[in-house]
Amino acid sequence: MNDEIKVTVCKYPDRANLVLRYVDPLTGKQRTKSAGTPHEAEAIGRAAVWEDELRTGRYQAPSKLTWAEFRKRYEDEKLATRAPRTRATAAVAFGHLERVLNPDRLSKLTSDTMSRFQAKLREEGMKDTTLAKNLRHIHAALSWGVAMELLVKVPKMHKPERQRGAKLMKGRPIVAEEFDRMLAAVPKIRPLDAPEWERLLRGLWLSGLRLGEAVPYRGTWKLRFKLT
Repeated sequence: MNDEIKVTVCKYPDRANLVLRYVDPLTGKQRTKSAGTPHEAEAIGRAAVWEDELRTGRYQAPSKLTWAEFRKRYEDEKLATRAPRTRATAAVAFGHLERVLNPDRLSKLTSDTMSRFQAKLREEGMKDTTLAKNLRHIHAALSWGVAMELLVKVPKMHKPERQRGAKLMKGRPIVAEEFDRMLAAVPKIRPLDAPEWERLLRGLWLSGLRLGEAVPYRGTWKLRFKLT
């Protein structure tokens, strides 16, 4: 009966993007989802993909989508285009999520379960800065899931608060994606000594040293390097 499924593209006056729809041959009810684009050619292509998934039984409603299936889609469709370090740090965050919560369904990730997840990592001694980095990756993945209509909404994740009496940091640590962009900019800005600058930046990234602590200088010699 799956071969009776035919996905069509339509336009709703109250929506910017086109809509994909089909009639469920078992229930006779109409099913719809956003095409994610206002362009007809792209929508037709996505309709064909969805139709194939429905006919072959590979499509699952958001409430039935497993975390493992969601993670694979996110890694294949989104993370595959990101820098290796970004993919690696995201994998670490997902690993913590699976270790602590072991979610069988994507829909099991609620505000309540994410709060318990944060509490458990703090109990294990994870620093707030590390916890915040892991939460950013998880939030990014779930936000993508909402955009793809695989999840109804992103669960609330409370940003780790600074403890009373702790000193405020000047600025914030850069994230892995920003570090990758810095490395990519080095050959353009310092074409003659790019390898040396890349080694210095990697040393700062891995050691956590401040610039003045990592670079010796004499007299009035100062380091001049500007990333734009």
